[in-house]
Order: sequence, then C-alpha cells, then structure tokens
Amino acid sequence: MAQSRNQTDIRKTLKAKQMIGRDLKAYEVWIFMISGLINILALTGSIYMMQVYDRALTSGSVETLAFLSALAFGMFFFHGAFDALRAKIMVRIGARMDRRLAPITHKLAIEMPRYGFSTTEALDRGRQVDTLRGFLASPAPAAMFDLPWMPIFLIFVFLLHPVLGSVALGGAVVLALLTVVAELRSRHLAQAAQRSLIARNAAAESNARNADAMIAMGMVDRAVARFNRLNDDHLGHQARNAEIISSISAFSRVLRMILQSALLGLGAYFTIQGQLSAGAIIAVSVASARALAPIDQVIGNWRGIAAARHAYLQLRDTLSALEQERKVMDFPTAKDSVTVEGLTVASPATGRVLLADVSFELKAGQALAIVGPSGGGKSTLLRALSGVWQPLRGSVRFDGVSPVADRAAEPGPTDRLSPTGGRPFRRFHLGKHKPL
Repeated sequence: MAQSRNQTDIRKTLKAKQMIGRDLKAYEVWIFMISGLINILALTGSIYMMQVYDRALTSGSVETLAFLSALAFGMFFFHGAFDALRAKIMVRIGARMDRRLAPITHKLAIEMPRYGFSTTEALDRGRQVDTLRGFLASPAPAAMFDLPWMPIFLIFVFLLHPVLGSVALGGAVVLALLTVVAELRSRHLAQAAQRSLIARNAAAESNARNADAMIAMGMVDRAVARFNRLNDDHLGHQARNAEIISSISAFSRVLRMILQSALLGLGAYFTIQGQLSAGAIIAVSVASARALAPIDQVIGNWRGIAAARHAYLQLRDTLSALEQERKVMDFPTAKDSVTVEGLTVASPATGRVLLADVSFELKAGQALAIVGPSGGGKSTLLRALSGVWQPLRGSVRFDGVSPVADRAAEPGPTDRLSPTGGRPFRRFHLGKHKPL
C-alpha cells in the first residue's frame, strides 16, 4: 500500500514538473542553438582586434581596416539581433506559463483558506507564478544558457597560447567553485527568509483583520510586539543571505579583474619573448572576459535564481498535490427533510474536534435557531451542512440523500503544501450519492 502511494506521488510530481516546464521544454533546443550563435559571434571582438593590430596597422592599409571594420559591425549587428530574439522568446515563454498556471494557483488560493491557511499563505501560490515569470524575463536564464558555450572562448585562448589558456581555465574553475559556495551558503537562508516573510505578512494581515477586537481588548501593543519579533527574524535571515551573496559577488568581480590583468601581463611577456603577437594580447583579454562573464552573471543574479528555484519547488508541490477535480452532482432541491445524525467535525487545519455528536431533524416548514458563544461551533455546523468541511463521523442527509461521498476516498497532500509547515491541506471529492 505504501509503495503504491509512493509511486502515485512520484507520478504526480513528474506530471507537475512537465506542467511547469512545458513551454520552456518546447523551445529549449532553439534557445540553446541561438545561444551558441550568440557566443560564436561574441568572438568577433577578439578576432577584430587581432586583425587590426596584426594586419591593418602593420600594413598601413586603410582599405583593410575599412573592410575589417565593416565586417565586424555586421557581425555585431547579428549578435545583437540574436540576443534580442532570445530575450523575446524567454519573455513570451514566461507569459505563456503564467496564462496556464495563474488560473490554477488562483483557484487553489480560493480553496486554501477554508482549510486553515491564512490569506497570505494562499496568495503566496500566485506570487510564485509571478516570480517564475519575472525570472524568465531577467538576464539570469541567458547567462545559464551561455554557460555550456564557455569552452569556445577557452579553446580560442588555448590556441593563442597554452599557458594563457591554462590561466583562463583556472580562473573559470575558481569562479565555478564560488558559485557552488554561494549555493551551499545561501540555500537554507533563502528558504528561512521566505518562511519568515510569510509568517510576518500573515501576522500583519491578522492584526489588520482583527483590529477592532484588539483595540477593544487593549492588545495592540502585544500585537505590535509580536509583529516586531517576526519582522526582526525575517530581516536577520534576509540580511545574512544578502551579505553572503554580496561578498561572493564582490570577490568574483575582483578575481575577474586580477585574472584579466594577469593575462595581459603574461601576454606582454610572451610578446617580448616573440611567442605572441601584439594583437593577440588584446584578443586574449577580450575572449577571457567573455568566457568568465556567464559565471559572473550567474553569481550576480543568484538571489533571483534562488527565488525562482523556491517558486518552482512550491509550484511543483502545489500542482502535484492537486487531485482530480471534484465531481459536482446535480441534486434535486430538498423538499421534505434535513437530517443530521451523530455529526462530528474536526478542523482540517489542526485536526481538533470542533463539533461532536450533533443530531437533529428538520421537516419542511420548520425552522431552527442556533445560538451560542463565539467559538461554540455555529460556523462549523454550517460548513458541514453546506459541504465546505467534511464530517469526521456521522452524516448529513437531504431528503434521505447524502451529498458527500465516503471519507475513505484518497486524501489530499499533507503539510508539504504549507510554506510554514504543520498544516495539512486536504481536498475531498463529491461522489455519486447513495441513499443511507
């Protein structure tokens, strides 16, 4: 049974991944090929410098210089056109994904509050779609698509001189290790910052919703103090995460400057030794900078990458937790009686029993007034009668018919949907009615 449940969860997770990445997967080959063309055309600057210094200047030919310049300008134009095309494709992929997922997450946001989630937690699902769409429109995906083409520039530098290529390769390895360090140091802090942000916003929403009661009971100062504690917790996580990313980003920029200066110095030395031309010095500097640029951009955009990954995981868990759509049956209007027998209802959020062993029967034309103190179970009874919450035990029948299927149906996901943890979110199906 457990193995079957695990296999079902795996299938749902794979289906959710496919649902989120459908648009990107449809165009990823084309984006990869366009990125290859962009990176090949990015060699234009290095080759142009070599030809100007080694051919045009040494020959003193204005015609050669003009021809090289016109050719370089044409290559730069195509480079910019392909770069703009890639950015446009990414923006449209994000928009298509938003159009598919936004209605689903919004429907889920409507469902979640009745299971004990705050409005902030419910609306956070929709914000995750916005985060992913914004990430796809940012420079980060372009840098990630450029990473596999980085060896083109390293090979170019190696062809000019093996020592210079080795230095450039070493710099690339160090920057890649910095990216790994950024991931290891910031992952848990970013998740903690997101959880604390949701908790802080939920407290602010609760305070605003219950403002009249808090003012009347003199609890404003305590509510503000609680909000301040949650806000300080969020600021602490966010500040530590920002400090780590900023420090690693600054170190990577300094390393790039040191590496470029070292390549220029070594290039000048090999030129003095007669092993390299003057134009090759500039070409090495330009090519090495272009080779390391994707890694530097990934580090610089790491906050956005981490936020997009968190949004992706949240959406994956959300979509994999969605079960088959509830089947709403068309029942005739009840005309004879409403019968409640041994009705016991528990809160879907906490599992605490709120209503126990309630029984009554109303015939057509009869009325029943339900009175009691706040928290006595009046709203819980109405939720159970209307089918918003499902009974733990007992039955509700209209003209002898129960509109709610057996509770033995497969439950929904557990607390993996909750960003703060510990709150189960369950959905149940309306099945075919059975006379009891």
